[in-house]
Amino acid sequence: MWKTGGIAPSRRVERVENMLELQKDIIKKGATIIEGFPGFGLVGTIATEYLVQNLNFERVGMIVNDKLAPVVAIQDEKLFRPFPVMYNPEKNIVVIYGLNMAKGLEWDICDDVLNFASKIKAKRIICIEGLYNPESEESNVLYYSNDTEMKEKLKHIPVMKNGIILGVTSAVLIKNRKRNVTCLFGETHSNIPDSVASAKVIDVLNKALHLNIDIKPLFNQAKDFEQKLKQVITRSNEVSRQKELKDDLSYIN
Repeated sequence: MWKTGGIAPSRRVERVENMLELQKDIIKKGATIIEGFPGFGLVGTIATEYLVQNLNFERVGMIVNDKLAPVVAIQDEKLFRPFPVMYNPEKNIVVIYGLNMAKGLEWDICDDVLNFASKIKAKRIICIEGLYNPESEESNVLYYSNDTEMKEKLKHIPVMKNGIILGVTSAVLIKNRKRNVTCLFGETHSNIPDSVASAKVIDVLNKALHLNIDIKPLFNQAKDFEQKLKQVITRSNEVSRQKELKDDLSYIN
């Protein structure tokens, strides 16, 4: 069983949901859950990684499934796990995100996120997504929400009136019945990693949740982080392809 770093060995790490393993007594009730998974422009992945890098988060769990290739990446001597669950006790924020997504797991991850939110009595869920808009001259941030408090905080940005949503966020919107859910969409012009759109989403989150993150360095560091993330994902995908090739040739042995 996987064990979270920095937690006393005497405490058991349990599988909280179908795929989500977590130290169950660490996260306080009423937390805000922020999820970001690969999509257009990798906006969700880049934005959530920015959050983790710029606030005092600790890893408290991860999503594990046998459909996910057992691949990790090492960049600058740091280990990138595919689907970590991070927690900031000061802000009471949980971040669940991923570097690469196996097709067909969107509904399972959605169920885990919603069930986990119920278990910890989360105050709200915030989903971060990229919104493909090749006609937009600049990246704007739009939102959709059933959360009255968040609507008030986000009234300075436009509501998304038309658009197509895919992936885990779409599944969350379909299956959610009673939780406060807000979606932040960073407009992106292509399917390559868009660090500018991601930084603009962080700027909105920073103001809405009073995160006190210095936003200016995020824009300056965006391209460098984008390049590193592209390398991590490329290497991870390459290893996955190598594993598939090895499995295909296994009959030779």
